[in-house]
Amino acid sequence: MHRRPDSVLIICIMCMILGGISLVAMLVTISGGSDMLPMWIGSDQRDKMNVLQAVGLVDALTAFFCGIFMLQGANWARWLFAIEAAVGSAVLAFLSPDNLPIMVTTLGIRVICIVFLFLPASSKFFISRSRIRRL
Repeated sequence: MHRRPDSVLIICIMCMILGGISLVAMLVTISGGSDMLPMWIGSDQRDKMNVLQAVGLVDALTAFFCGIFMLQGANWARWLFAIEAAVGSAVLAFLSPDNLPIMVTTLGIRVICIVFLFLPASSKFFISRSRIRRL
């Protein structure tokens, strides 16, 4: 069995912390309803905000649970994190193209995390853990 690389540990902890914070923030925003949205947002923009909140909620849940399962060596969680990062970034770019600095920063962090999760040492860790579970 291969030892867990430090980069995987850091990414998993980061996913759990940021996913948990995002989850709480999304739930507070969603439970507040339209009172939490700024007054300058018109009724036509509220539907777009609702979609962004739903995508944010899915993103936060995925990050949190992928962090937990990647920490345990689940290879499927690594792939789910990579797929969700790509899809979430594409949806964010499509729905709010005016937030370019946030999108670039988020995409950069996600790409760095994915690169570290798919390095040879990380791949050996995830593959060896998935083989042990099958036996």
